[in-house]
Order: sequence, then structure tokens, then C-alpha cells
Amino acid sequence: MKLNLGRMGDFIPTWEGNDKLPENEQIKVFYKRIMGQLSSKMVRVADDGTGYIDYPVIVKTCITKIENLIDENNGNIDTAQKLLDQVGTAGLVTEIGAHILNDSKLPDGDQKKNTDSVALVQ
Repeated sequence: MKLNLGRMGDFIPTWEGNDKLPENEQIKVFYKRIMGQLSSKMVRVADDGTGYIDYPVIVKTCITKIENLIDENNGNIDTAQKLLDQVGTAGLVTEIGAHILNDSKLPDGDQKKNTDSVALVQ
């Protein structure tokens, strides 16, 4: 299934007090909103049969740029892959993925058309 990732957004996470820092030091994430249904890559099924949202896949799929995130060697973490490769950022990845998911809304007409599939808004 092809996703139409068209509308853009940006987000300042609260992770580790980031939102309390001076504006020029805050981590800022730029992303494309999900337009349409969640793909099967974004919704997974656990061994016990329960479904869950795969936030790392959402982050990898949707992030276009990250600002003001530096690793321990003063290297820029400016892409989704660089963020996902870091140890200790699971909370940040989850917060970003949840924000993107919550910010991505289906128009009313599309919701009605997609009632048989996993939609972002029920």
C-alpha cells in the first residue's frame, strides 16, 4: 500500500525537559503527516495476537529533519535513521511517533470510505 505523505508538521518533544530549554537549544522535529490508512508495517501483531503501533517505523517513514540533537561525540543526529541508531532514545522515538500518529487525521469523507481497514481516526 502506498501512503500519501503530504502535509508537513513540526514538533518540539517534552522528552528529558527539552520543551523547557531555550528555544534555540530545543530539539525540533520536522515530519510529513500520514495521509490515509496505516500501512501493515506501522501496525504490528504480537505473538499473543494483540495489535500495536510500531513507533520506530512511523518515525523512520515520516521524519524529514531533526534540529538541535547532538550525540556524545558532538555529531548531529539530524535524520530518523541516526535517531533510531542511538542507544537511550526509545522514549523520544515513542513520543515523536505518537505525536505524528495523533497529528495525522483523515478527512471525514476518507474515514467513511476506509471503514474496513485500520484508520488513524475511528
